[in-house]
Amino acid sequence: MDGIHDMGGMQGFGRVVPEPDEPAFHEPWEGRVHGVAMALWATDIPVGSLRREIERIETVHYLTSSYYEHWQDALEANLARAGVIGPGEIDRWVERLAAGEPVPVRSNPAQAAATAAMLEPDEPAPPPGNAHRFAVGQTVRVRRISSPQHNRCPRYIRGLTGRVGRLLAPAPLPENADTGERAEAPGYTVAFRSADLWPQDGTDHEVLVDLWETYLEEDG
Repeated sequence: MDGIHDMGGMQGFGRVVPEPDEPAFHEPWEGRVHGVAMALWATDIPVGSLRREIERIETVHYLTSSYYEHWQDALEANLARAGVIGPGEIDRWVERLAAGEPVPVRSNPAQAAATAAMLEPDEPAPPPGNAHRFAVGQTVRVRRISSPQHNRCPRYIRGLTGRVGRLLAPAPLPENADTGERAEAPGYTVAFRSADLWPQDGTDHEVLVDLWETYLEEDG
């Protein structure tokens, strides 16, 4: 991602202050949005990936809306594109509910079971094999990626060098999330010096970033 949506490492937004005992959802509607997304992904309804639509949200709206508002916007856009919901259907339902019509209720035990199964912990990743190009301790450089296509290579480390600290098992490439492809690549935990990332801060500690091999190249 190369828009405002890649906020990692950006300056000027103030400190990140953790909320003590933060709940999973701050409002009931957030849990419903999460539940709708999980239920759709657990079935054959073509909802697709939310990331592509989230990265199309206009900058000001993105910065002034919440995490689950992003999910909701993306869900509505994907379902409309797939023809699951028609033009203006959501607005008409909002009007009907505001007028006092009860919220429709439907029971689907099979779908509920499939959704719950999706939320179970994944199996442990298999140990890394011999597919890795780089070795632990090796210095690598992050490629200078610039593409309208989604990726998970943060801008603030592009072009910089780091040290491989751990090998990760191959995993699906995020670039293919909306194409149905299942191409995989090995991964690495790469350590970067904070002084290289933010030299004006005057600190010197390690920042660990997990990266696919496709984002890396030999240093020099």
